[in-house]
Amino acid sequence: MEKAKEKPEAKIEKANQSVAEAKTQQKQIIRRGLIFLGITIVGAGAAIGCAELKTIEAQNNLENINIQVGATEVNEKNRLEGHQSAVYSVSYAPDGKTLASASRDRTVKLWDVGTGKVLRTLEGYQDSVNSVSYAPDGKTLASASRDRTIKLWDVGTGKLLRTLEGHQSAVYSMSYAPDGKTLASASRDSTIKLWDVGTGKVLRTLKVNELAVNSVSYAPDGKTLAAASGDGTVKLWDVGTGQLLQNLNGHQSAVNSVSYLPDGKTLASASRDKAVKWIIGDRSF
Repeated sequence: MEKAKEKPEAKIEKANQSVAEAKTQQKQIIRRGLIFLGITIVGAGAAIGCAELKTIEAQNNLENINIQVGATEVNEKNRLEGHQSAVYSVSYAPDGKTLASASRDRTVKLWDVGTGKVLRTLEGYQDSVNSVSYAPDGKTLASASRDRTIKLWDVGTGKLLRTLEGHQSAVYSMSYAPDGKTLASASRDSTIKLWDVGTGKVLRTLKVNELAVNSVSYAPDGKTLAAASGDGTVKLWDVGTGQLLQNLNGHQSAVNSVSYLPDGKTLASASRDKAVKWIIGDRSF
C-alpha cells in the first residue's frame, strides 16, 4: 500500500517544533553553569535589556553558542580555563579589565579580561572559596570561604591584608557598602555580619532565622541591606540600626540570590522554586 504523503503544513509544524526544542535545549545547557570548571565571558550589544551570566559545562566542549536576549545576540567572547574544580563565583573589577573567580579548588584567580591570562592566583584557604567581591575602588578583593573565614587581598600585590573570623559555618556571600568601608557577609550559620574593613572588627551581627543566609546585597545608597534566606523570604535591614524593615514573601522555596538595580528601587531575587522575582516599590529601597 502506498504511503500517504505528508502535507506541507505538517512539515512546517514539525520544523517549527524542532527549532523550539533546540532553543529550549540550548537554554537548559546555558543555565547549568556556575558550578563547572570553565568560565565564559559573554559579549553583548549596547542595546541589550537584560542578560544572563553564561558559564558552560566544560566537558561538553561547547563553544560559540549564541542566544537571543530580546533582539540582541549574545555571543561567547572568551573562555577562561585554569581552575582545577568547580567555579562558584566571579566578580569584575570596577574598571572592567580584571575578573576574579572563586573555586572549589581553594583558590581565587585574577584574570586579564582582554587576554584571558591568569594575572595572579591567591591561595591559603582550608576549604572551597564560595564568593568574591571587589571593593568599590578596585584596590581590594574580598573572598569568602567554606572554612568560615573572609580574606581581604591587595589586588595590586596579591598580599593578604586581613582575615575576618567570626562566622560559625561556611560564608556564602558578601557585599561591599558603596563607600567601601563596610562589608556584609552571609553565612550558613543563619547570620549576617557587618565588618569594618579598616579594622576587621564586627560592627553588627544580624540574626536572620534558623536557616542559612545565601546572599546579601547593599542598596546603592548604603542604608539598606537585602538578604536572601533559606526560608524563602527576602529580608530588608536598616544598616544603621540593625532593625528588620520588611519581610518580602512570595517564593515557594529557599532564595539563593538578591541584587539591587542601580536606582535602588528595584530588587531581583532568585529562588530554588525556579522563579526570579522583581520587587518594585516607591520607597528608597
